[in-house]
Amino acid sequence: MRTMAGLIFGGNKSMTLPLTIKPATTYHQQIELLESRGLIILDKDKALDILSRLNYYTFTGYLHDFKIDGVAYKEGLTFEKVYQIIEFDRRFRNILLYTIETIENTLKTKISYNFAHSFGPEGHLDVRNFKSKAQHDVFIKKLDYNTYNNRNLPFIKHHAKKYVIYLYIGGSINNA
Repeated sequence: MRTMAGLIFGGNKSMTLPLTIKPATTYHQQIELLESRGLIILDKDKALDILSRLNYYTFTGYLHDFKIDGVAYKEGLTFEKVYQIIEFDRRFRNILLYTIETIENTLKTKISYNFAHSFGPEGHLDVRNFKSKAQHDVFIKKLDYNTYNNRNLPFIKHHAKKYVIYLYIGGSINNA
């Protein structure tokens, strides 16, 4: 069945797209396909287990840099080596995300603390505390948007029951 994807990705270029999509393949067929392209698989049972948990296209996305002629893979390349790269990438990404989140939370804490102590807990509602009205308007719009989208979070529900006004700066920035 033809989808809109061909029209979206093809743009206005005149290109011939296949009218059918590739058939679904079993994990065994995926292994055969990888081997037919020169990938060495030392432990097929382990490869089957990995492909049952890791999407085939995610795995083959890592193979692009190892293609020789657009189809075959670099001589001596193993499934296990590619999977090691994927696992390294996953662990590295998790370390980065943890670090970025720690930095983000520290910045939010310092900004809200200093803003609240300089301008009061509702200082973010006063346009005079911003460089321009436009900047303040954007901030308030984002605040409203984030508060609405997170309205079921316990601290937002609590604040809405207890107070009539916007969230204080600490809650606002935590919600961003």
